[in-house]
Amino acid sequence: MTSAASSGPLPSVPQQDRSRRSARQILTAAITLLTDNGIGDFTMTDVSQAAGLSIGGVYGRYPTKEALLREVKDHVLSTLEAAVAETVETTHGGDLRQAMTALVTVIARSLHQQSRLFAFVFLHSGDDPQMRRRGFRFHDRMKSAFMEALLPLVRGPHSSARQAVDILYETVIHSLISRSVTAGSVDPGETTYASPPDWETYAHALTAMCCLYLAAPPHPSWNLGDADVL
Repeated sequence: MTSAASSGPLPSVPQQDRSRRSARQILTAAITLLTDNGIGDFTMTDVSQAAGLSIGGVYGRYPTKEALLREVKDHVLSTLEAAVAETVETTHGGDLRQAMTALVTVIARSLHQQSRLFAFVFLHSGDDPQMRRRGFRFHDRMKSAFMEALLPLVRGPHSSARQAVDILYETVIHSLISRSVTAGSVDPGETTYASPPDWETYAHALTAMCCLYLAAPPHPSWNLGDADVL
C-alpha cells in the first residue's frame, strides 16, 4: 500500500475555482466596506486587506475601482430583483392587499437593512453611463414584477389598470428609496429629522394608502392634463 507521504502532492484547486473564490472574496469585502463606511473612504487597498488578497490580485480581477463598484451595484440590484421575483411567485392566487403587502415589505426591509449600501447604489451612479443604464434596467424589472403581481388583481374604478399600477410603482419605489438614501447618508448617531416612523410602520401605512388608491374612484376634477390642478 502506498503511504500518504509517498503518494505525491495533492492536486491543486483548479484555476477557475480559485478565480471564482477570489472574485467572491473581493465582492464580499467591497460590500462590507461600503456598508460599514460608505463610498467616501473606499479604496482598493482596503478591499485587498479585507479580502485577504494582494493588491495585484484585486486589480487582476477588477482593473479599476469603477469596475469593482459596477460589480457591487449589479450584485446589490440583482439580489433585490431576485427577492421581489420570488415574492411575486407567492402572490399568485392571493388578493390585492396580500400582494401589495408582500411587495412593499420585501422592498422596504431590504432597503432598510442595507441603507448605507443602497445610498451608494442610488447616489453615486449618475456620472457613470454604464451604472446609470443598470439602474434603468432595475426599474424595468421591478415595474414588470409589480405588473405581474398586481394587474390581475385590480378591480377598482380606474379606467386604466395598467396606468394605476404604473403610478403605484413609482410612488412605492421612490418613496422607499428616498427613505433608504436619507438613512444611509448620515453618520452613526446623527439625527436626520424628528421622529421618522420605523420601516415596518411606514411599510404598513404605505401598503394601506396604495390599496385605498386602487379602490377609490377618481374625482371628476382630477384631470392630470390640467396644470391648474397642481
